[in-house]
Amino acid sequence: MSWNRTATNDSARLASVMGRLVDSSIMPTETLLTEADILAAVVAVDDGDLAPDVARSILRWKFPRRSVSQINRLARLNQRGTITAAEREILERYLRVGSLLNLFQAKARLSLNAAADSER
Repeated sequence: MSWNRTATNDSARLASVMGRLVDSSIMPTETLLTEADILAAVVAVDDGDLAPDVARSILRWKFPRRSVSQINRLARLNQRGTITAAEREILERYLRVGSLLNLFQAKARLSLNAAADSER
């Protein structure tokens, strides 16, 4: 299944983030530490401990079509170099929320994998 591959990729990326947070030899500066890094540590994204029904619910979370259209429009402006400062801030907000959503969904996938493994 493709979500297994995605969960593995997400897990590796998240493990890297978690490693950066706890590795005393690499102390993140304020500019490197993101909201997603902090939340990853708080919700323990590398633990698959969500109930399967909760995990499936989280996997259904997505941006509404209107937001996706706005994100795509802003991304095109950004690629062209014609984005305004206000538009860039909005795009960055969407990207931060998208990162947080990715964290929750990675934990949900890990939880479903853990539940499936425990049933075997």
